[in-house]
Amino acid sequence: SEHLRAVQEAFALRETIPGGESPPEEARALAPDASGAQALGKMAAELRAIEQVLDAYYRDPTRPQVLASIGASAQVLESSFLALNEVPAAAAFSDCVARIRQFAAPGYSANVRDFEEVAQTLSGLGFFVEALTQGPADFEAIMRPVGAVVAPAEDAPPPTIEAQLARQFKS
Repeated sequence: SEHLRAVQEAFALRETIPGGESPPEEARALAPDASGAQALGKMAAELRAIEQVLDAYYRDPTRPQVLASIGASAQVLESSFLALNEVPAAAAFSDCVARIRQFAAPGYSANVRDFEEVAQTLSGLGFFVEALTQGPADFEAIMRPVGAVVAPAEDAPPPTIEAQLARQFKS
């Protein structure tokens, strides 16, 4: 498909990234003729690699320089999500990258909650990419925490009196 070809091209990116750095060898070595499933597999692997970098920083927040290694992978992944027309996933990923950059900023004070939120989002994105290998995937459903209350659809009929009473007695 056209979207998967765009992802493959993003992984074949060989140009210099902003800031004058060349992408790491791993990002440049990704084959441009990989099948769609392979391209998605590479996206999942890149997400796992970023999670590992974040974990290394979490274990030793005195070394923020380890976070700099995600730059090229982050650009390729964001482009890949956009090429797949997965705008919500791209936005979630961009938010993670922005927060990771904050972790590396001088004077940042390590906050477990921040780490957990970013790690949870990256993990969810990994599940989303894995689901995409099987076909279209529901980003919102995959990213929804287990046990989260799902808001009723606007066009859904109001709950019955019996349902309201049952809910009231459960409380």
